[in-house]
Amino acid sequence: MTNSKQLAGLIGPTLMALTISEALNLHIWRVNIVPVTYLNGLLLFVAGLSIVRAHNRWTGALQQKGKSKKR
Repeated sequence: MTNSKQLAGLIGPTLMALTISEALNLHIWRVNIVPVTYLNGLLLFVAGLSIVRAHNRWTGALQQKGKSKKR
């Protein structure tokens, strides 16, 4: 069940973003190579989305050090 939830978390936003970006940027399909543009955007979006979904808690060493100095 968790695998299907993880896949749905990647596929759902990807399909929504692709649909919206294609509708808003119809002019790029006339001047660029369509498969290359489509594949590039798809791969970059899925990679970024998977990183954000895997690391959803963003706390760094700088935030930890800043908190320890304040007393």
